Amino acid sequence: MSGSVSKRKGSSFEREVAKLLSELTGKHYQRTAHSGAFTGRSNSYRASKMDTRQAQVFLGDITPPENYNLVIECKNYAYENFASKFHGVMSGENLKLDTWLSELRADADINKSGELLPHLLFFKITGVAKTYFAMPSSICSDKDLLEILNRDSLISYAYTNYGYIDEAKNELEEYYKIFDIAYLEDFVSLIEEKSYIGG
Repeated sequence: MSGSVSKRKGSSFEREVAKLLSELTGKHYQRTAHSGAFTGRSNSYRASKMDTRQAQVFLGDITPPENYNLVIECKNYAYENFASKFHGVMSGENLKLDTWLSELRADADINKSGELLPHLLFFKITGVAKTYFAMPSSICSDKDLLEILNRDSLISYAYTNYGYIDEAKNELEEYYKIFDIAYLEDFVSLIEEKSYIGG
């Protein structure tokens, strides 16, 4: 896939996620200018010249509403192994999910202190008619999930618990819960609660 086609595909997915978050929360989520590339990862030197709020405007692929500290990344990925697309992203030689979470965590560590801002990963795999989102345990702990289940006992959640291992330290850093995006509506209040900074 050419770079321009891939970029358009990614931009379309980012707008799709921003629109969904806006509809579910009643607040405005906007695709980030430059889609996170301006200060992310290899361009992080730019963020060092900005104050925290200025840097946050360029973090991630989607800009949350004012007064919310939330870093959101979106990945629309073309995976060729049609027999096992989801499994291939999460395990085996591909292991894309580890790479995506590592990049996301680097962006969420805005002060380079090891204290991460709340963060979400949305991902879609070409040829799979589903979109997923991943939340760290700092947003959705087992206790949080249990409270949501108790609140609506009619819903049972199929999810994957994914342990992110920091290779540099060779130790488990955090667990991520991965859900089908159909369940996002049930978690938006929790996400907003954990990312709201007041104002």
